[in-house]
Amino acid sequence: MFILSTYPNTRVMRILIVLAVASAILAGCGPARNVGSVRGTITDAVTLLPTDGAEVTLISTAILTATTGSDGSYRLPSVAAGTYEVKVTKDGYVDRLGDGVTVTKSAATSVSMGMIRQADLKVLVYDDSQNHFAADALEALGIAFTQVDTPDGLVDEMTNHAWHLIVADHCSYSSSEAMLNCLADYVDMGGRLAISSWDPADSASSRAHALWGRLGADFSGFADDDVLDEDPFTVFRWAADHEIFKSPNAVPDISVDYVGDYIVEGTVAHESAGGTAVAGITHAYQDGEGIVFVTDSKLTVFNSFLLDCTQDGTGAGADVDSDAEELWQNEIVYLLSWTDPSAAQCPPIGPSSLRAGASNSK
Repeated sequence: MFILSTYPNTRVMRILIVLAVASAILAGCGPARNVGSVRGTITDAVTLLPTDGAEVTLISTAILTATTGSDGSYRLPSVAAGTYEVKVTKDGYVDRLGDGVTVTKSAATSVSMGMIRQADLKVLVYDDSQNHFAADALEALGIAFTQVDTPDGLVDEMTNHAWHLIVADHCSYSSSEAMLNCLADYVDMGGRLAISSWDPADSASSRAHALWGRLGADFSGFADDDVLDEDPFTVFRWAADHEIFKSPNAVPDISVDYVGDYIVEGTVAHESAGGTAVAGITHAYQDGEGIVFVTDSKLTVFNSFLLDCTQDGTGAGADVDSDAEELWQNEIVYLLSWTDPSAAQCPPIGPSSLRAGASNSK
């Protein structure tokens, strides 16, 4: 007869308990987890006071978020080692972005940023376009601006006031030499500039001006007849993952169609030193076919074609204006978000004399 006992073997149980405790102790003495921490302070770039309630987000394969306290500080105590993009947001302020934040094992990484209120931005818009997409983009972003519509007016504002950002929707008038000189000096001083311009197609002297090289484009070897005029073309995103095509709007390849009141729509270029062509008129990168340029400083975006001629191209009933306005929004946000706003309100440019210009209007 077999008898099944329901009482445990106490000796076996004691051994199992000892082994479990030993295993726990050994696990605690094992190698440290591969994590570090991130902390910092967010301040108002104008007042230098702490910014409370700002949301700080680290973005990689995982997304981690912290909110600043009344002293502007935040802390993320357990962050896996690796490289992250950082984004700081707060209502009423321009978003701040940064990349290449490296977190290492058992170390505290400091990431502090200044933010600027939208109401504190000093933005100048040059707009001689027909559709005013750049102005519409700023209004959609909730950013106030001062607007001029002639080269004389632009030079006057630049020689008398300081600006965080200049946006030029330059479609009709030829630039004066003073206008190009002022813009080149502004860029040299670290100013932010987003520009759409037909001017390099106007003349050899314009193509040779130093401004375009500072904006990442090189027009050497191009002639007056190397222009994009009445034939439709497509602006293909060579760097589709670049921020100006992703945020805050997903912008596709862009269709550009002839608008009857303009003579030319733009011209292509090589890259200059420090410049990158992120879009062009060929499906894939090809030297000399670039048409949207950024620079290593992340302070300029140059569209060497008229965004005013952009068509949506997404089907019947689509809003034909949306691609242009959304790309302007992305370019403006890119320039304001990736650099410290406290260091970029450029002082007035020295006065220059004007010369008469031609026109791109029929």
